[in-house]
Amino acid sequence: FGGSPKPPAGGNPDSNTLISDMTTVICLDDYHCLDRKGRAEKGVTALAPEAQNFDMMYEQVKAMKEGKSADKPIYNHVTGALDPPEKIESPSILVIEGLHPFYDDRVRDLLDFKIYLDISGEIKFAWKIQRD
Repeated sequence: FGGSPKPPAGGNPDSNTLISDMTTVICLDDYHCLDRKGRAEKGVTALAPEAQNFDMMYEQVKAMKEGKSADKPIYNHVTGALDPPEKIESPSILVIEGLHPFYDDRVRDLLDFKIYLDISGEIKFAWKIQRD
């Protein structure tokens, strides 16, 4: 990982991002375009593609791969709200994890290496309970 992982300095303690000396891990949950209330009003879940901001996801992953920083959004799993963004500097190694990393062709084409884990429903449920 290239050092001890930690959230961005001076940032939101509820951030889903981890940073080390060489690597940044961003969670694609942060690219929800609807907060929990908005999803309830539209009758969709966080798993729905229409609940994601793929344009921003693409632009920011592309920018970081080009050596630029990005003001990455934060989805707060505790409150269900979209918190103010955090500035992420371009890392040597960028790992993206979470919902829909392969759904959008533009995002998928930016990835140099891809791994898909087919996790059982029971494990996903346990993770969600632990996280939320």
